[in-house]
Amino acid sequence: MKTTKLPIVTIMIFASAVLFNACGKTKRADTSLDSAGGSSVVTPPPTFTSTFTSTNTSTSTNTSGGQPPYSFEFTKMGNEAVATSNIATDNVLKVKFRVTAEQGNSYHQATELKVTIAIGGTEVTPKYAASGCPSQGCEFGYVGETSQVIDLSNYITPGVPVNIVVKNPKNDFYCTYAPNPFYYYDYGTYSYQPVNSLYNQYPGCRKAVHSTHKWGGVLYVQTSATSSI
Repeated sequence: MKTTKLPIVTIMIFASAVLFNACGKTKRADTSLDSAGGSSVVTPPPTFTSTFTSTNTSTSTNTSGGQPPYSFEFTKMGNEAVATSNIATDNVLKVKFRVTAEQGNSYHQATELKVTIAIGGTEVTPKYAASGCPSQGCEFGYVGETSQVIDLSNYITPGVPVNIVVKNPKNDFYCTYAPNPFYYYDYGTYSYQPVNSLYNQYPGCRKAVHSTHKWGGVLYVQTSATSSI
């Protein structure tokens, strides 16, 4: 795309707007909007230090376990990962994830979030089955949306405690800017590029969460000792 030359004052205005303007709705099933973002060093994930609750979110009790499922709620920054404490189970391990409202910076919030859930060497991506999603589900969940249940029972050793890691957060913070047409800074070409005024669906607007932005959610865990999630 041709480089757009802008006065220094205009560039400063654009740069400020990029940081502080809101993110908008996009078509979640369109993977062309997905971008891995820049590379960064990931430190070992800490255990959950925020609120830990054991709230019964079950709608059925079709397992032998009687205690409520575990629920881990947290808020992190940038590419920070987070891990549960040891979770004991015999032959059942199921999880689901809910996107909470802390998605973005202190000025504006993102509307969607994608995460990776890992135990040992196994990694899975929660899927959401809202209207407009393909049959296999959307990988980005709206704020307040809860994913489908993921069965990880085949990836555990009975009696051996497991740690569950939530990592690789990506959101849609960069998907929409106003007014239109607007410009975003392309670090690949080191220049400002105009945003597509039609839905603002330029490639790569879903990116890894910026280091100064928040992301978070609630991880629900079912074991052989709990009721269903």
